[in-house]
Amino acid sequence: MQDVELQRGLAQSVRKHRRQRGWSQAALAERLGLTRTTITNIEHGAQGITLLTFVRLAEQLNVGAPELLAEVIAGRPAPSAAPEAPGPYREWVASIASMPGDDNVSAHVADDGNTS
Repeated sequence: MQDVELQRGLAQSVRKHRRQRGWSQAALAERLGLTRTTITNIEHGAQGITLLTFVRLAEQLNVGAPELLAEVIAGRPAPSAAPEAPGPYREWVASIASMPGDDNVSAHVADDGNTS
């Protein structure tokens, strides 16, 4: 997957979740300690982000990082259950999903690393 596709997927996902919460770009930016211009750039796929910013976005948008990652990779919203990541990302997403603290996601991860 190309960087541009990942940024486009992130843009769509962030915009969707921000709008679902009824937040402006400025409101999300304030919650993250970023500028509104940065949020605009992220939502237009014009700016990449760090892993820390990705995790903070997921937290502020009240979306688990594995779900947000799956949406970005797949380019479409993830189902309500933990999604199965494509190819090389599957084990990595499963390992994140099984981390303590997110029982809703980890309950859907089987021992073999595949999601149910």
